[in-house]
Amino acid sequence: MAWLLLLTALAFLVLGYHPFAEDGGIYGAAIAHRLQPSLFPWDAEWVEGHTRFSVFVPATAWLLLHVHLSLAWGLLLLQGVGLFQTLLAVLVLARLCFQDLRTSWWATLLVAISAGLPVAGTALYLIDPYVTARTFSTPLLLAAAACILRRRWLWAALFWATACVMHPLMAAWGSLPLALLLASCTSATPRQRRLTWIALTSAALLTLSTLSWSSPPASPLSRSLALTRGYWFLSAWHWYEWLGVVAPITLLAASAVFFRQRRSWTANARALAQAACTSSTIGTIAALLFAHLGGRNFAVARLQPMRTFHFTYAVLLLILAGSLYQLLHLRPAPWRHGLMCGFAVSVATAMMLSQRTLYRHSGWVEWPWTTTHNGYVQAFLWIQQHTGVRDRVALDAHYTKSPGEDAQGFRAVALRSTLPDDTKDAGIAAVVPTLEQSWLNGVRAQTALNTATDAQRIERLRAYGVQWLVLPASASTGFYCPYINASAKVCRLP
Repeated sequence: MAWLLLLTALAFLVLGYHPFAEDGGIYGAAIAHRLQPSLFPWDAEWVEGHTRFSVFVPATAWLLLHVHLSLAWGLLLLQGVGLFQTLLAVLVLARLCFQDLRTSWWATLLVAISAGLPVAGTALYLIDPYVTARTFSTPLLLAAAACILRRRWLWAALFWATACVMHPLMAAWGSLPLALLLASCTSATPRQRRLTWIALTSAALLTLSTLSWSSPPASPLSRSLALTRGYWFLSAWHWYEWLGVVAPITLLAASAVFFRQRRSWTANARALAQAACTSSTIGTIAALLFAHLGGRNFAVARLQPMRTFHFTYAVLLLILAGSLYQLLHLRPAPWRHGLMCGFAVSVATAMMLSQRTLYRHSGWVEWPWTTTHNGYVQAFLWIQQHTGVRDRVALDAHYTKSPGEDAQGFRAVALRSTLPDDTKDAGIAAVVPTLEQSWLNGVRAQTALNTATDAQRIERLRAYGVQWLVLPASASTGFYCPYINASAKVCRLP
């Protein structure tokens, strides 16, 4: 237990912590709204739109209310708990895959220091540096896989069902490798297992095909929204993102063949590798067939079949780390220990540099008790402290991409209503069709707001009852701006 707590702390420090960045801002605002329903009187549908299918937000709000924790402290606690549970699930899986205890711990260490690894081009990390429903659906799905390997069917079903209510989409795609793994564990012969896998693959593709053909054609607005989600479509991926598709499948397949005759690999390791490899192949085929830019509709694209790779990446790191450790220790020598330590330090350094590049204007770990150095977050906090709950604020439609902003969510930090943006809110509108027109109107009003004239800003925003405006510090305006720092300023709309 002590070693696992140490690995959790290491993973936390390597990954960093940014509670209201990216998707963390979406979930943070939704939890804040549950805790204080009077917040967001003008844009509650945007705050709740992305999270309404999950019990994660209401469950978290209930927990924080009953243990009397603030949102900032509660999210920090949940991030630590989620990391611990994920590494515990990885350790249990590693113990089932490898006979040597040291190999299992090494595999868990590599997952811990690789927590921030991007999953191909899916816009997902292996583990997020903020709290989302994935923080808990990931360890639940890994625990379900461990229970299947141990033939504990009831516990496996319980873990999977809990993952479903936490994050339905991740659980839906996670059920594919779990079903393949279940087929491996219950099939009496290799031929029976192959037939079961073929049946599962056919059923999955047939279901997606039926969904695609039965869904109505996409409207021009739906199409333009879908095109903002480039990670939905393999044809829009860069070549290096394609490597993130081909490499895991190839490495897992090659490892399963290479270690077939080695006693260091158990039957569990082979079954897990094969299930992960096959499920990712199915997800890739589904994306190529039914989720493409010229498609009749985007029903399958919205489901993001490439999310099957999230489970695969966890399995890949576990399998490769254990295999590497065993290969280097076939003939023990002192230099091998140094090589392994050097490799671990190199991976941890690369992950830390990657995260630092993403959040270079924010603290490495944004503790609840520290003062932020991010100028935009400082401006958002000023708005929280000096404006009314019913005030409405406008920002440029692309504000999360502004230099120095670091994708920090305005609603989660300022706790004030705002018009929909062209980044995160576009993702919400892309999966909630009823919000499409509202998104378009809000984005039109805020596009190029940083460079518009004051007259244009008034003309665009007055109809929406906007009282405040957040602009870059260098933006030209004659409005009264009671707050200015090196990055941003808050101005009153006359």
